[in-house]
Amino acid sequence: MTDTAQSAATSYPANDPATRRTVPASSTPLDPQRIEALMAKEWERFTASTPGSAAHHARASEPLPLGVASSFQHWDPHPLAFKAAKGAWLTDVDDRQVLDLSMGFGAMLVGHLNPLVVEYVSKALETGTLFVTPSPTTTDIAERYQSRFHSSRQVRFANSGTEADMYAVKAARAFTGKRGIIKIEGGYHGGYDALSVSVKPEVAEAGPEDAPVPVVPFEVEAGIVHVVPYNDLERLEALLAEYKDEIAAVVMEPVLENIGIVLPDAGYLAGVREGM
Repeated sequence: MTDTAQSAATSYPANDPATRRTVPASSTPLDPQRIEALMAKEWERFTASTPGSAAHHARASEPLPLGVASSFQHWDPHPLAFKAAKGAWLTDVDDRQVLDLSMGFGAMLVGHLNPLVVEYVSKALETGTLFVTPSPTTTDIAERYQSRFHSSRQVRFANSGTEADMYAVKAARAFTGKRGIIKIEGGYHGGYDALSVSVKPEVAEAGPEDAPVPVVPFEVEAGIVHVVPYNDLERLEALLAEYKDEIAAVVMEPVLENIGIVLPDAGYLAGVREGM
């Protein structure tokens, strides 16, 4: 990093020591018309090279809303459809090899069809996959979580992130006898109503940058939800002080992924924990 870049970087809050963040010394905006022309060319190339995905999307659009299993998977003119994967590579329905830079949002970091995972999944298929009763397998996994994270806290498994967050909020409300929730503006936590507030709100509706207001979608019955900016301990402390008699929990992503992977400032996460 140059002296100029270092100077620019240090003008920003320090990052959490568990993360890495650099800030460029300067930037030059690109010509919007140039960007538009380049994007048009790339979409033309995309369409020409993915006829199989286009055909699959036309088929999938009949039984599936938007032709996808989850709305975020959809884009125009059509999303890519994949039929196989191994390691870090995906094979689409046009037989192209595509590098997987998402890896299941982290769930597949050991790679697709990892031999050890395949071995243990095969063993599970041989012994049974659903008992709907207590099982040594469940206990073993819970103990492994405790050992891995050096924690004596008990574990409850759920079928999805939405379900896990929903039960966490319900447990917090039952334990505290309070109903209010604080969440981070722009944070995504699945489809539970109380956490569907201000996920990606319109700027015109969101209120001041330093004191955003909850933006509740029409179809959501949210209950008592307050919204705070990320990396803003002062605003969080103010809300906790003002509504201390109604706040059951603060729900947040330690790294705010939903709006572009925003890293925590030094001391922010520790401050949130201390504030609660």
